[in-house]
Amino acid sequence: MTRPRPTAFTTATTVACACPRSAGRKPGAPAPGYANSSPRGSTATGYRRWRTVETAGTLGLGGAWTIDDRWRERDWGEYGVLTGTEQEEQFRISSKLRTQSKWYWRPPGGESLATGVWLRFEDILDTMHRELDGKRVIAVTHGEMIETARLVLERMLPEEWQQQESDDAYKIVNCHVLHYTRRAPDAGEVARRLQWRRSVCAHDETKSWFSGKWEELTFRTFTDAQLLAFADEHPNLLD
Repeated sequence: MTRPRPTAFTTATTVACACPRSAGRKPGAPAPGYANSSPRGSTATGYRRWRTVETAGTLGLGGAWTIDDRWRERDWGEYGVLTGTEQEEQFRISSKLRTQSKWYWRPPGGESLATGVWLRFEDILDTMHRELDGKRVIAVTHGEMIETARLVLERMLPEEWQQQESDDAYKIVNCHVLHYTRRAPDAGEVARRLQWRRSVCAHDETKSWFSGKWEELTFRTFTDAQLLAFADEHPNLLD
Protein backbone atom coordinates (compact mmCIF):
# COMPACT_ATOMS: atom_id res chain seq x y z
CA MET A 1 0.00 0.00 0.00
CA THR A 2 1.40 3.40 -1.00
CA ARG A 3 1.22 5.89 1.82
CA PRO A 4 0.21 9.52 1.13
CA ARG A 5 2.97 12.07 0.77
CA PRO A 6 2.89 15.18 2.97
CA THR A 7 1.91 18.12 0.79
CA ALA A 8 0.50 20.88 2.94
CA PHE A 9 3.63 22.31 4.49
CA THR A 10 6.55 24.52 3.64
CA THR A 11 9.96 23.22 4.70
CA ALA A 12 13.00 25.37 5.35
CA THR A 13 16.13 23.49 6.32
CA THR A 14 19.47 24.89 7.41
CA VAL A 15 22.82 23.26 8.10
CA ALA A 16 24.06 23.94 11.60
CA CYS A 17 27.25 21.92 11.83
CA ALA A 18 29.78 23.90 13.91
CA CYS A 19 28.00 27.12 12.96
CA PRO A 20 29.28 30.28 14.73
CA ARG A 21 26.82 32.70 16.28
CA SER A 22 28.10 35.50 14.06
CA ALA A 23 26.90 33.59 11.02
CA GLY A 24 23.39 33.03 12.37
CA ARG A 25 20.57 34.12 10.10
CA LYS A 26 18.49 37.11 11.10
CA PRO A 27 14.78 36.73 11.91
CA GLY A 28 12.43 36.69 8.96
CA ALA A 29 12.28 33.01 7.98
CA PRO A 30 9.03 31.03 8.03
CA ALA A 31 7.59 30.69 11.53
CA PRO A 32 8.64 27.37 13.06
CA GLY A 33 5.67 25.03 13.28
CA TYR A 34 8.09 22.21 13.96
CA ALA A 35 11.85 22.41 14.41
CA ASN A 36 14.45 19.83 15.25
CA SER A 37 18.05 19.71 16.29
CA SER A 38 19.82 16.54 17.29
CA PRO A 39 23.10 14.69 17.79
CA ARG A 40 25.35 12.55 15.67
CA GLY A 41 25.83 9.10 17.16
CA SER A 42 29.57 9.26 17.81
CA THR A 43 32.14 10.55 20.27
CA ALA A 44 31.32 14.06 19.00
CA THR A 45 27.62 13.70 19.77
CA GLY A 46 27.34 16.32 22.49
CA TYR A 47 29.27 18.98 20.58
CA ARG A 48 27.33 18.51 17.34
CA ARG A 49 23.99 18.45 19.10
CA TRP A 50 24.54 21.75 20.87
CA ARG A 51 25.85 23.45 17.74
CA THR A 52 22.52 22.83 16.02
CA VAL A 53 20.65 23.91 19.15
CA GLU A 54 22.77 27.07 19.20
CA THR A 55 21.92 27.83 15.58
CA ALA A 56 18.20 27.26 16.17
CA GLY A 57 18.21 29.68 19.09
CA THR A 58 20.25 32.25 17.15
CA LEU A 59 17.55 32.43 14.46
CA GLY A 60 15.41 34.33 16.95
CA LEU A 61 12.09 33.12 15.56
CA GLY A 62 10.33 32.96 18.92
CA GLY A 63 8.80 29.56 18.28
CA ALA A 64 8.36 26.42 20.36
CA TRP A 65 11.24 24.20 19.19
CA THR A 66 11.14 20.41 19.30
CA ILE A 67 14.31 18.32 19.57
CA ASP A 68 13.95 15.09 17.58
CA ASP A 69 16.72 12.51 17.34
CA ARG A 70 15.67 11.44 13.84
CA TRP A 71 17.23 14.65 12.49
CA ARG A 72 20.67 13.61 13.74
CA GLU A 73 23.71 13.57 11.48
CA ARG A 74 24.62 10.39 9.65
CA ASP A 75 26.33 7.83 11.86
CA TRP A 76 29.86 7.25 10.54
CA GLY A 77 30.65 4.47 13.01
CA GLU A 78 34.28 3.41 13.45
CA TYR A 79 35.20 5.06 10.17
CA GLY A 80 34.31 8.51 11.45
CA VAL A 81 36.76 8.56 14.36
CA LEU A 82 39.82 7.76 12.21
CA THR A 83 42.09 10.03 10.20
CA GLY A 84 42.11 9.73 6.42
CA THR A 85 45.32 7.69 6.55
CA GLU A 86 43.91 5.35 9.21
CA GLN A 87 40.71 4.88 7.19
CA GLU A 88 42.74 3.84 4.15
CA GLU A 89 44.93 1.49 6.18
CA GLN A 90 42.21 -0.20 8.24
CA PHE A 91 39.30 -0.14 5.78
CA ARG A 92 40.91 -0.22 2.36
CA ILE A 93 38.05 -2.06 0.64
CA SER A 94 35.41 0.14 2.27
CA SER A 95 37.29 3.27 1.18
CA LYS A 96 37.28 1.98 -2.38
CA LEU A 97 33.55 1.29 -2.25
CA ARG A 98 32.98 4.85 -1.01
CA THR A 99 34.55 6.27 -4.18
CA GLN A 100 32.27 4.07 -6.31
CA SER A 101 28.97 5.18 -4.76
CA LYS A 102 28.64 7.68 -1.91
CA TRP A 103 24.88 7.15 -1.86
CA TYR A 104 24.90 3.39 -1.23
CA TRP A 105 28.18 3.13 0.70
CA ARG A 106 27.95 2.35 4.40
CA PRO A 107 30.81 3.31 6.75
CA PRO A 108 31.98 0.37 8.89
CA GLY A 109 29.76 0.40 11.96
CA GLY A 110 27.73 3.31 10.56
CA GLU A 111 24.78 3.87 8.23
CA SER A 112 24.38 4.52 4.53
CA LEU A 113 22.43 7.46 3.16
CA ALA A 114 20.35 5.06 1.07
CA THR A 115 19.09 3.08 4.06
CA GLY A 116 19.47 4.48 7.58
CA VAL A 117 19.33 8.21 6.83
CA TRP A 118 16.68 7.87 4.12
CA LEU A 119 14.41 5.79 6.37
CA ARG A 120 14.72 8.33 9.17
CA PHE A 121 13.70 11.15 6.87
CA GLU A 122 10.78 9.13 5.48
CA ASP A 123 9.63 8.61 9.07
CA ILE A 124 9.89 12.36 9.69
CA LEU A 125 7.66 12.98 6.66
CA ASP A 126 5.07 10.62 8.13
CA THR A 127 5.05 12.65 11.34
CA MET A 128 4.75 15.91 9.40
CA HIS A 129 1.83 14.52 7.42
CA ARG A 130 -0.02 13.49 10.57
CA GLU A 131 0.76 16.41 12.86
CA LEU A 132 1.74 19.44 10.78
CA ASP A 133 -0.71 19.56 7.91
CA GLY A 134 -1.10 23.15 6.73
CA LYS A 135 1.79 24.48 8.85
CA ARG A 136 5.11 26.06 7.93
CA VAL A 137 8.13 24.10 9.11
CA ILE A 138 11.76 24.91 9.80
CA ALA A 139 14.31 22.24 10.72
CA VAL A 140 17.88 22.78 11.85
CA THR A 141 20.00 19.76 10.99
CA HIS A 142 23.23 18.59 9.31
CA GLY A 143 24.56 18.45 5.77
CA GLU A 144 24.09 14.81 4.83
CA MET A 145 20.59 14.79 6.32
CA ILE A 146 19.77 17.70 4.01
CA GLU A 147 21.36 15.90 1.06
CA THR A 148 19.10 12.92 1.73
CA ALA A 149 16.04 15.14 2.12
CA ARG A 150 16.81 16.63 -1.29
CA LEU A 151 16.72 13.23 -2.98
CA VAL A 152 13.37 12.41 -1.39
CA LEU A 153 11.62 15.77 -1.80
CA GLU A 154 12.88 16.37 -5.33
CA ARG A 155 12.33 12.76 -6.52
CA MET A 156 15.95 12.52 -7.66
CA LEU A 157 17.51 9.37 -9.04
CA PRO A 158 20.59 8.20 -7.09
CA GLU A 159 22.65 8.88 -10.20
CA GLU A 160 21.40 12.48 -10.32
CA TRP A 161 22.12 12.92 -6.64
CA GLN A 162 25.64 11.55 -7.08
CA GLN A 163 26.33 13.96 -9.93
CA GLN A 164 25.10 17.01 -8.03
CA GLU A 165 26.79 15.96 -4.78
CA SER A 166 30.17 16.19 -6.51
CA ASP A 167 29.31 19.53 -8.16
CA ASP A 168 30.45 22.64 -6.26
CA ALA A 169 27.44 24.50 -7.65
CA TYR A 170 25.25 22.38 -5.31
CA LYS A 171 27.52 22.42 -2.27
CA ILE A 172 25.80 22.82 1.11
CA VAL A 173 27.82 24.91 3.57
CA ASN A 174 27.31 26.02 7.17
CA CYS A 175 24.19 28.16 7.67
CA HIS A 176 22.86 27.11 4.27
CA VAL A 177 19.07 27.25 3.95
CA LEU A 178 17.02 25.15 1.55
CA HIS A 179 13.45 26.40 1.31
CA TYR A 180 10.70 24.29 -0.28
CA THR A 181 7.16 25.46 -0.91
CA ARG A 182 3.89 24.51 -2.60
CA ARG A 183 3.02 28.14 -3.26
CA ALA A 184 4.07 29.57 -6.63
CA PRO A 185 6.52 32.43 -5.88
CA ASP A 186 5.04 34.74 -8.53
CA ALA A 187 1.39 33.82 -9.02
CA GLY A 188 0.63 32.53 -5.53
CA GLU A 189 -1.25 29.40 -6.58
CA VAL A 190 -0.83 26.43 -4.28
CA ALA A 191 0.37 23.17 -5.89
CA ARG A 192 -0.57 19.68 -4.76
CA ARG A 193 2.97 18.98 -3.57
CA LEU A 194 6.23 20.80 -2.88
CA GLN A 195 6.95 22.36 -6.25
CA TRP A 196 9.57 25.10 -5.78
CA ARG A 197 12.94 25.36 -4.05
CA ARG A 198 15.39 28.12 -3.32
CA SER A 199 18.85 28.07 -1.75
CA VAL A 200 20.16 30.82 0.51
CA CYS A 201 23.59 30.92 2.14
CA ALA A 202 23.15 33.34 5.02
CA HIS A 203 26.74 34.51 5.37
CA ASP A 204 27.91 34.35 1.72
CA GLU A 205 25.38 35.04 -1.03
CA THR A 206 27.82 33.82 -3.68
CA LYS A 207 27.25 30.30 -2.32
CA SER A 208 23.47 30.49 -2.81
CA TRP A 209 22.49 28.23 -5.69
CA PHE A 210 21.28 30.13 -8.76
CA SER A 211 21.73 33.44 -6.90
CA GLY A 212 19.06 32.48 -4.39
CA LYS A 213 16.27 32.50 -6.98
CA TRP A 214 13.30 30.15 -6.83
CA GLU A 215 13.51 27.07 -9.04
CA GLU A 216 10.55 24.98 -10.10
CA LEU A 217 11.11 21.28 -9.47
CA THR A 218 10.45 18.82 -12.27
CA PHE A 219 9.07 15.40 -11.35
CA ARG A 220 9.72 13.15 -14.31
CA THR A 221 8.14 9.98 -15.55
CA PHE A 222 9.77 7.62 -18.03
CA THR A 223 8.56 5.82 -21.12
CA ASP A 224 9.16 2.13 -21.74
CA ALA A 225 11.83 3.05 -24.27
CA GLN A 226 13.63 5.27 -21.76
CA LEU A 227 13.65 2.47 -19.18
CA LEU A 228 15.16 0.09 -21.71
CA ALA A 229 17.74 2.72 -22.66
CA PHE A 230 18.75 2.99 -19.00
CA ALA A 231 19.12 -0.78 -18.86
CA ASP A 232 21.31 -0.78 -21.98
CA GLU A 233 23.71 1.60 -20.26
CA HIS A 234 24.42 -1.20 -17.76
CA PRO A 235 24.97 -4.49 -19.63
CA ASN A 236 24.28 -7.83 -17.95
CA LEU A 237 27.18 -9.26 -16.01
CA LEU A 238 26.41 -12.70 -17.43
CA ASP A 239 25.10 -13.57 -20.89
